Amino acid sequence: MDLTADLDRIIREQFDKSGVSYDQSLQVGDLAAIYFEMLNRRIYPRPRRVHFSKELTESLGRLTRETDPNQKRKAADAWSAVFKIRYLMVRGRNVNAFLHKGIESATGKRSRDGMLWDFGMHHFHLSTELGDSGFVERSDYLLFAVLTEEDAYFVDVRRHPTADDFGWSRQELLKIVQANWRALTEPTKLYGVQGDAWTDQERATLRKKNANVVTDLDGQAVAPLGGGLTAAGSSILCRRRADELMQEIESHQEYFDTPPAELRPALQNRGMATAGKMEFDLVLLGDLGLSKDDLDALGGDHCFSKRLCELGFAVVERTTRCPIVVNCVRKE
Repeated sequence: MDLTADLDRIIREQFDKSGVSYDQSLQVGDLAAIYFEMLNRRIYPRPRRVHFSKELTESLGRLTRETDPNQKRKAADAWSAVFKIRYLMVRGRNVNAFLHKGIESATGKRSRDGMLWDFGMHHFHLSTELGDSGFVERSDYLLFAVLTEEDAYFVDVRRHPTADDFGWSRQELLKIVQANWRALTEPTKLYGVQGDAWTDQERATLRKKNANVVTDLDGQAVAPLGGGLTAAGSSILCRRRADELMQEIESHQEYFDTPPAELRPALQNRGMATAGKMEFDLVLLGDLGLSKDDLDALGGDHCFSKRLCELGFAVVERTTRCPIVVNCVRKE
């Protein structure tokens, strides 16, 4: 049993399955970090409640009133695309075709997503025409949105930023989030710290240097909604998850290499034969198709594998493919 080797194989298979290119020379700890970035950048299809900000509603109205002949058709198409994305999200359909084509790369320049790591925002290209690449045609308009597991918050529609207008760092977008859905900024508030009033240009310059800043929103200091950037320009949040995952893998390897007395009785209680030699494998939790009872058991407060499952993985008995649920007090 080698859970680290299992993890390495699983992640590489997931990249290949998703058609995502990556540096194949990376070690498993770094692979785990870019794997979590891939999951963060892509949008898992599931039904979500969609919320429009007041500013988005006003922007949609302006699109319908566009009179410039060169922009009128594009504005109308952008308006339609917003509601198409809403329709797809409400019904749990795939909306990744509207995202940046860089989601096909897990390493290299195209894998960097400073706006997502900093502002916690995805951006969608607003076109209803699907190109040969599998993505919608690039558009003059973008939808900026904050996504959670259950909800999608449509922040605003803006013209696609140019290289020199700092559109990817417009802090007005954060102010819209604060004004419409204060609960989204609440978890990132910092107490005993003073936020700084950065210009958009300063924010863009600092982001290019992979520097994290504390933002002042209505007199309250707020940390990056997306978790922030590492010195290398990757996601701090995903790096932290990867480190946690590697710690969990190490703990589980040690646990099963020298199984404690409670392991066999716990497996017997779940109807598993334990007379002969037992082998265990690491698998993706989502591949098991578990019942709610099994998921609840794995997510129990005293389950040894609770955090591993929260990170999307589980350990199973090799022959039966049954997940291992052992309740015990973990060593700190």
